Amino acid sequence: MKYGMIPMLVAVPMSLFSQTLKFDRGTAVERMCGRVTDSEFTSTPWSSSEVLGPGLPKKADVRLYRREGKGKCCAPNALVSVISTGNDGGFEFKDTVPGEYWLLVVVGKRKYKLAVSLVPGGEKASHECSDIVFQIHGDDLRLLRIYKMY
Repeated sequence: MKYGMIPMLVAVPMSLFSQTLKFDRGTAVERMCGRVTDSEFTSTPWSSSEVLGPGLPKKADVRLYRREGKGKCCAPNALVSVISTGNDGGFEFKDTVPGEYWLLVVVGKRKYKLAVSLVPGGEKASHECSDIVFQIHGDDLRLLRIYKMY
């Protein structure tokens, strides 16, 4: 009975640690830019595939807020900048300092948020803005990356 408890005590902390690492890597971007889409598939300048599904939101507003600790999203005094997407859903916040942020996408009266970390020069530094996709899926905003295969 003593030996049955040891693997369980080791497994729980390791699984908690691995979940934290996945979350941090999964929401880190090297540039505060990308494209907003609400379809499952997206086209790129180097691909012949078409956009499937409902397509891109028309002129969404993208708001960037500082994220401090485990505070809630989008306090008015934490607002950094607001921009509108282009016709292709593209946006870019220039001269953003590294740190923790909330990205809030507003399409009509609907709001979609995602906690992101700006980490310039990270492992994915070769990504172009068009390769970073923020997908609206149901009530969520997801971060996707398009990888070019050569």
